[in-house]
Amino acid sequence: GMAGRAREGEEFGVSEIWLRGNPRPMIVVAVIAATVAAALAWAGFATGIPWFAAGAVAAVIVVGASLVLAATAALPRIERRGRDLRLRVAPTRAYDLPIDLVECFFHGAHAIGRPVEPCTGEASEHEEHDESSGRRRTTLVVRIAERARDWQERPTFGPWAGWKRGSVVLDGLWYEPLPMEGFAALAERLVQAKRSLTRREGDE
Repeated sequence: GMAGRAREGEEFGVSEIWLRGNPRPMIVVAVIAATVAAALAWAGFATGIPWFAAGAVAAVIVVGASLVLAATAALPRIERRGRDLRLRVAPTRAYDLPIDLVECFFHGAHAIGRPVEPCTGEASEHEEHDESSGRRRTTLVVRIAERARDWQERPTFGPWAGWKRGSVVLDGLWYEPLPMEGFAALAERLVQAKRSLTRREGDE
């Protein structure tokens, strides 16, 4: 019936966005660059000095690059695709991680790129005592099962995410603003997805 067809559709890669990207930081850069470009162009026309024109061209290039990056930053950070979760951890890089290897999601305030303890939400000892561990900001942590040896570490784009020792730490600046209940809703979504996959495997 319809439910069966829906399950099949899910199986064959129907996507569901769980966490959207946040293009706002790059849009701010683009607006600042556009303002600089306009000021330089005006100054160039007013004074006739050629280097102002060159500066304006450079600023216009920055505006274009910023808008391209903003479009990339707007791409989903976490997207369910059938049996996988697609994690976008760089402008040009996303990984399809099997849902059954994801232990949990939780809210954190961890230095990006530092590992955290499994599913407790607590910073690891290593991190707590390391003052040089980097930026601290609201983060979403995706914890991967230890048995998934091939998924413990991946290269990322530093400002967006870190992926070490089975913890993917997503920087809150670069995903849609999430209220605290949003973290709980994500965690519940993961639990439901894992249950539905387990049931389906049982039916097969």
